[in-house]
Amino acid sequence: MHQHTPEGEPAASCAEPTDGAHGRRFVRYPVGLPCEFSSDHYSGKGKLIDLSTGGCKVEGTSRLTVGEYLSMVLQTLAPGHPLAVHLAVVRWASGNAFGVEFIRMEPAQQARFRLLVDYIEKDCAVLAKPGAGAALKRSPDGL
Repeated sequence: MHQHTPEGEPAASCAEPTDGAHGRRFVRYPVGLPCEFSSDHYSGKGKLIDLSTGGCKVEGTSRLTVGEYLSMVLQTLAPGHPLAVHLAVVRWASGNAFGVEFIRMEPAQQARFRLLVDYIEKDCAVLAKPGAGAALKRSPDGL
């Protein structure tokens, strides 16, 4: 069951995060946050479909190839405070969707990213309930 945020975008249920049972090292949480990415050949915008401490799934405006290196800007729950991923690599691609492994972030960005993932993890059950959009608006500053 999907709830809707105030902007009308579906907010994915957090009831069943994807985990190691699917061969992944990190638990992934559905998020639906905007992002931008660029490589030597492409630049585009997309939406983070799910997020983990090791990477993310993106639905984007460009078709990327496996092994391609990217830089990314991830929008967070606090507007105006994006996170920069200096180096990421595309691990899989299918149409305009692709999976990315994060390789390098500046220490301050990495600390903020960890706070974001912790916040999403702790409040995942809240986001799956009616009124989830209100929970997104009450996020701590800097996430």
